[in-house]
Amino acid sequence: MRGDATVLVGIKASEIVRVGMVDHYGEVLLNYVRPDARFSGVSKALLEFLESVAVEMGSRECVLESTKTAKKFYESCGCKSTNETGLTLAKPLQRAVADCR
Repeated sequence: MRGDATVLVGIKASEIVRVGMVDHYGEVLLNYVRPDARFSGVSKALLEFLESVAVEMGSRECVLESTKTAKKFYESCGCKSTNETGLTLAKPLQRAVADCR
């Protein structure tokens, strides 16, 4: 159990469809959406929630490690690559909620 992180579990029809975790420094540690729930807005809603938690905790930036597959999704939500691999992404949080809609 981590005292410096918040976890969200989304359930639909008694089944887990999404799980997310963000620490109170703004690092998204987990953003998982069940494959059959992808492309339905669930992923963006989850990321928006995680970012709002980070803002509430005083974070000014959201950072995360992405897979190659998920990189386009995060970029569509306003994240930018911060390293040479392109898989560490960040974005300012003052605009986080509006950018992801």
